[in-house]
Amino acid sequence: QKTDLEFLDWMGKNEIPFVIVFTKADRMKTQKEKANIGIIQKALKEHWNELPQQFITSAVQRLGREEILDFIDEVNKASA
Repeated sequence: QKTDLEFLDWMGKNEIPFVIVFTKADRMKTQKEKANIGIIQKALKEHWNELPQQFITSAVQRLGREEILDFIDEVNKASA
């Protein structure tokens, strides 16, 4: 979405740290999922030298859960 990309650009310009979380991976077929993520990554690369960290998640399949929890734990430890 255009507004999503504008928001991500704004956050980058204002040096606000963030990660991207792709949700509902269980609802998409693998090829479609990869295509959608690739489109977003390509759009971001037009404005960014380095992409932010990204997670692919599914609440139904519990995909990405441990990775996000580990990331949150790392951030919390680093800021303590």
